[in-house]
Amino acid sequence: MKITIVNMIQPSLSGETSHDTEPNIAVNPANVQQIGGTAFSPDPMGGSQGSVYRSTDEGSTWDEPDFFATQTVDQTLRFAGDSNILYASYLDPSPVSLHVVKKTDITVTGLAPQIYTQLGSYPTTYFDQPYIQAYSVMGGSGVSADRVYVGGNHHGLSRIPAAIIQSLDAGAASPVFNEYQIEARTVNRNGPQVRIAAHPDGRIYAVFYSETGSAGGSTIANVTIVRDDNWGSGATPYTDLKDSDTVAGKRIATGIQYTWFYLVGNQRTVGDLSIAVDPRDSSTVYVAWAELLSGVYTIHLVRSTDHGATWPSELLTVTNATHPCLAVTSHGKIGYLYQQVTGTGSSQRWETHFRSSDDGAVWDDILLCSALMKPAPSSFGLGDYTHIMAAGKNFYGIFPADNTPDLANFPATATVIYNRNHNFTTKQLLANDGVTVVSQTSVDPFFFKIEELAPEKDFYVRDWTNSASDHDLGLEPSTYPWFYQKSDVWNRNTNSPGPIVDDWYAGDDPNAGSGSAGDNYAFARINRNAAGTKESVDIEFLSSDYGLGIPYSSVGNQTIKFGKNDLSKLTAGQPWHLDPSASTHACLAAQINTADDPLILPSLNGNVPGWPFPDLLVINDNNKAQRNLHVNYVMTGMNGATTMRIRNAALHTRDIHIRYDIPKIKWPIPRSRIEVIGAESKALKSGDSIILKDMKPGENRWVIFSFESVRAGKGTEIPINFYEMNGICVVNGCTALLKSASIDEVVKSILKWQQSVLLRLKAIGIKISFEVINLGLRLLKSKSVKKDYLENGSLFHEALAEAAEPFLSSPNNITMNIEKELKLFSPVTSATFIKALSAHSIFLKKLDCLITKKLLAEGDPASILSNINWQISLFRTHDPLLRMKSTKEMLKSADKFTSRYRLGKVTNKDYPKLIKDSLTCFREATGAISEISTSLRDQLSKIEGSMGSLRLLQKAHYDFLLQISDYFER
Repeated sequence: MKITIVNMIQPSLSGETSHDTEPNIAVNPANVQQIGGTAFSPDPMGGSQGSVYRSTDEGSTWDEPDFFATQTVDQTLRFAGDSNILYASYLDPSPVSLHVVKKTDITVTGLAPQIYTQLGSYPTTYFDQPYIQAYSVMGGSGVSADRVYVGGNHHGLSRIPAAIIQSLDAGAASPVFNEYQIEARTVNRNGPQVRIAAHPDGRIYAVFYSETGSAGGSTIANVTIVRDDNWGSGATPYTDLKDSDTVAGKRIATGIQYTWFYLVGNQRTVGDLSIAVDPRDSSTVYVAWAELLSGVYTIHLVRSTDHGATWPSELLTVTNATHPCLAVTSHGKIGYLYQQVTGTGSSQRWETHFRSSDDGAVWDDILLCSALMKPAPSSFGLGDYTHIMAAGKNFYGIFPADNTPDLANFPATATVIYNRNHNFTTKQLLANDGVTVVSQTSVDPFFFKIEELAPEKDFYVRDWTNSASDHDLGLEPSTYPWFYQKSDVWNRNTNSPGPIVDDWYAGDDPNAGSGSAGDNYAFARINRNAAGTKESVDIEFLSSDYGLGIPYSSVGNQTIKFGKNDLSKLTAGQPWHLDPSASTHACLAAQINTADDPLILPSLNGNVPGWPFPDLLVINDNNKAQRNLHVNYVMTGMNGATTMRIRNAALHTRDIHIRYDIPKIKWPIPRSRIEVIGAESKALKSGDSIILKDMKPGENRWVIFSFESVRAGKGTEIPINFYEMNGICVVNGCTALLKSASIDEVVKSILKWQQSVLLRLKAIGIKISFEVINLGLRLLKSKSVKKDYLENGSLFHEALAEAAEPFLSSPNNITMNIEKELKLFSPVTSATFIKALSAHSIFLKKLDCLITKKLLAEGDPASILSNINWQISLFRTHDPLLRMKSTKEMLKSADKFTSRYRLGKVTNKDYPKLIKDSLTCFREATGAISEISTSLRDQLSKIEGSMGSLRLLQKAHYDFLLQISDYFER
């Protein structure tokens, strides 16, 4: 751990003696070199404007340019995310009006434009203690939109309610703000603080005091938390968390007391609040709150692990302290900042503590600063708050303290930097000339950074690359919502990494088929930002078929050795095989581990790709990366389609609700449709949805997205986002990517897809001419692709028509209707080129889908882990099965298999042994459920007869479990 503490006053202001209290800080998550800070500091230019502290070197040096149009009080600020925009809220003291501003580039000096104003007048009508939070949406609806929330206490409204003023698209040219009162009960009033924290999945919390009465000069209050499960976007936001009285707002603590302006040291208090959410899991929430307990000001730290419903554990209690601040790193480490009074009389000191814990049970305690308490104007010794935040694995914070340059006030292990002129030996501040002693010390803002992992030990796989100078630097969380497009994990059809263009490896679409026809090679590039040590990095490659509900499975592991001076290393090609049952529209992923830099659990292995989970596993952890391996290349005038497999990954029958969004685009996709194969078909409208009714556990269905006569500018990409919904919450997702391209790129992409389909057909026993396969390979290397395609299109049509013959009479084709595209595919002439090319592409997508459906009907080895999880759930949930003598031993073996499977210690090859070990339990189950014992015995015989084939065994096992599931779901 490395500790850096920096006095933020710039050298040219070394003579200042202002009381620079109530500091706040914002670190740009897209570029941690950029940091903004505020405090109660006068305009350094001597005017009537307000300034911001600014650093562009991660806090080592600071300047203080004018930023706000007026003098400010109660100012706070936040960067959103991938937008790089800095937002700030503040009160103009004359009159007391609320303003929200935004700065698109903090490095450019100048006033930040106002985007919201609420006029007020002190003391009757004003928005007290505004406290801002900002987030960029990384997935689900509204990707890349900036959400801005300002919590506060609205004087002038009945009962002075806690409120949130928010914009769900603050980055827009003219953002719309709305205000919501979040106190749902009738109370005397709410306290001044409203603190907000949100999770990337859209779940947002706010905590505040609800004042209910008084006793002996003290206020009686409850500590209340509210929650919204979709960014505060519904008709009645902040009402998703209810207490036992069924009213919105969970009361964390009731009947507590505090006294308005009670002095802790020389700082007035009116209670204290802070809140933070674990970025790994929105169900884990931390709240710090304060009360006057038996005459002693006391702060409590509590935690909920069920989305705020219960608060069973008090983690820490600290007396004579104020300014609690909370943050949680990407690895779940809790950071807790507070300032505590020690000593008595003239020897009283302000101690600034930073405490951290991995689990909330064992805590470190770093005394960042112990400074003598000096006289302060009125009762405002340090201000109403400080701030701490996490960026990846590191903590960044700010605190106010007496500015005497005495190194004894700081940790011996810390790097202490004073930007203002000073003399550590004489413990004196020096004026601007560097000689004159500043006779009066005062309070300055101090920046600090807690670096949890040295950069030479922080390894990552890039989430995105645009060029050698513009790429991911391992930030956690990632700031690139489309991390699955240009990451540093890629596929090749041969054992070489392939060409690199603009510092990025494009890779190949995968091969799928039996034997060598389905062989591929996975590659990854591993980086770190500083050299200096020799390290070993373990990497695991994983793949998942395209669609919703299909889990990752491991395809291989390697260990990469980094030399002392190495910053970047390529892996060797990792052989992996794509079975003929799988689509070549797959997800390839990589996750890395070192002793000092482990991946954030859980592993991707066995989890289903999609938003929000496990996409957030990739976004939050720079040790993970994902690449979607198929892009739909199109050009102006083309029709097109893409098919998507929907699998019910749940362990019970349910309806699956699929919503789809198309981002704002510069080129249209006219006459688009969405169709559930064999069921509903409708025009595609962004934000609309379809429902797949009564899907059995593990059941597969298909959706086709089609469009006509697209109009596209070359190089433009459109992600069509599909989300599985649970109410208004996104629980899963995937993306169909359309990319406009040249004629040659489009033709080659279709020929490549054709090669894959032909090889899959060959792998399932359909005769395919080698002449056609070899011709396709030659055209992929041709420099006159369109000409050659026109000359050979009829041959391709003839070969595909013959190969597709067995599918034309298939029941699956009744709804797929590949004959339509076969007719449009011929003839291939210059006059029919676009029409034939479109039909060729759509035909291949549909035929590929039919192949997959045929093979999945025989079994799906990729669903083996899902089978076992389902088996565990059935036998553990239903009493007739749980009471059986053999169940306990079977569950022990199955649990062990699933835990070892996720760690890569067992694979699908170990599956038959587990099933053999489970047969005793299965036989007992046939007797325990007498109503279906005959059909269960028949299915058990199929299991016993399928031990030689993973595919057939998975199918027989699945059908056995389905019969049991259907019985209990009746």
